[in-house]
Amino acid sequence: MKLLILGSNFGRYHLIAAINSNTFSKISIASPNINKKKILNSINQYKNLKSAINNKERYSMLSITTPPFTQHKILDFILKKKLFPKFLFLEKPILNKSILLLKRFPTKCLFLTNFIFSFNKKWIFFKKKIQNSSNINYFDYTWYFKQYYFFNKKKTWKINPKQGGGLVNYYLPHAIFNILNNFRNARFLKINKKKYYKNNLIYLDIIFLLNKNQCHLKISNNSKINLHKFIFISNNVKYTLVNNTKNWLSNFKVFKNNQQLYKIRCNNQKKDRVGELLNVYSNLNKYYNSKNILLNKELTFKTFKIINSIKKKI
Repeated sequence: MKLLILGSNFGRYHLIAAINSNTFSKISIASPNINKKKILNSINQYKNLKSAINNKERYSMLSITTPPFTQHKILDFILKKKLFPKFLFLEKPILNKSILLLKRFPTKCLFLTNFIFSFNKKWIFFKKKIQNSSNINYFDYTWYFKQYYFFNKKKTWKINPKQGGGLVNYYLPHAIFNILNNFRNARFLKINKKKYYKNNLIYLDIIFLLNKNQCHLKISNNSKINLHKFIFISNNVKYTLVNNTKNWLSNFKVFKNNQQLYKIRCNNQKKDRVGELLNVYSNLNKYYNSKNILLNKELTFKTFKIINSIKKKI
């Protein structure tokens, strides 16, 4: 099986994971600035993304890790040229116009969106607790952290809403997907509160409805504390998934009331991200089975539909 990775920033995590997976007979990577990257000589390297896709070789899997507007151009090129891979792995965010393109892709092209928490063992464990519980009428979701921009003040597309960045475009999809992945019947109701810092939106309190009950999602990308916490209550029992460290995926704990149920430690955020991607690349048949693909596609489309609704109300 042959893999082509498009993009070399977050794409470097994909590359390390793909190499370590031993799944692929050949791995290639394409990026306009590929010459500035330290890439193994055994990895095919391209500067032009379209040339890499249109190469005489046919790739079974294509991972797109570029900024959203570049991602859209790639998807449009694939559709026009009918260069559909068997497996398509997409980073977020996905523009609304890109979703319209994806809906025109043939069903034989299986695409998976990298909502990375859904691949994480702690989140999977927590989801099973939800599935095995009854009379759930309430959840509360809090995600506070400080985006690197507020430390180093380096302006990139990730902070610019017009380029697909910012709190709503870049981070909020993770939280909404996590809600929908655990509570399929949750519905967006309204924006309760919002805060700005120097014209940057840095805080949202969003209300969802779950079985007619109001539930809150509170998210900030310029917080003095690190807290990622998801709570639900079933028959007066509170279950909590929580991480109060700087690590993106690590150190989550699951509690039933005050009793800890499950915990895995990892002190290196980069290794942890690679670990989740390695899990996917090593188990393509598991993650690209028809049931998982249909669910991921449905929740991806629904997530960005809600994102579009929120953007109209801000």
